[in-house]
Amino acid sequence: EQGEQQQQQDSPPTFILITHFSALLTSLFTQRTKPAAHRTLSLLASRLRYLSRNLASHPLIFILNSTAATAGGSASSHDTTNSNSPRPKPQQKPIDPSLRSIFNPPALPIPGYHHPQGTSRRNKPSFGLAFTQLLDLHLLCSRVPRTRRDAEELTRGIARAGRTDDHDDEGVGEEEEEEEEEEEEEGDATPRFVTVVEVLLDEMGLWQGRRGPRPNREQRWTAVHVANMRVENMLGV
Repeated sequence: EQGEQQQQQDSPPTFILITHFSALLTSLFTQRTKPAAHRTLSLLASRLRYLSRNLASHPLIFILNSTAATAGGSASSHDTTNSNSPRPKPQQKPIDPSLRSIFNPPALPIPGYHHPQGTSRRNKPSFGLAFTQLLDLHLLCSRVPRTRRDAEELTRGIARAGRTDDHDDEGVGEEEEEEEEEEEEEGDATPRFVTVVEVLLDEMGLWQGRRGPRPNREQRWTAVHVANMRVENMLGV
């Protein structure tokens, strides 16, 4: 038994998990110049790929990164322009295609079409392309309401919270109080969520056990839920 334990301790890992990677990147780009930080990331990417391909166990390396929400364009509270005048183009840097969620498509180049930015999901990986260079397969995980009813319940909750912040109880009229009571009677159920997992980038393709071209998995997605320490597929449930 001791020999087996010693052999397990000496054997290379089959799974490597790197957490809090965004904190490492923040420190790296804060303490070093931008060119030096990018060189360091390039060396780290080469080292990780060497370990995954040359160790006897061929370990699967996971790097956990955070996401950042980009602000959607909104009209200014001080906007006094005529409604007939053309809207100014939002000053927002476009998201690189390899970082864009399929649930956040770019605006259509149609005259007169106004993209509903307020309803778009705008999560993107922190540090963008600097993080992507480390990966062979890039997955984006987003927490979204499970059903339409859950989404409506979430929206009602946000609206109620906004009204609470805007006024004190003494300034609430009787009609507004009645409206809030009616909304509360409609349902106070806690919204249920699922995690949508989608492939943003696939440099390797899907290995099918033989030589030849590999199917690309970019823009594929699924919905999952964690229950009893297991990941369950929620599509069709």
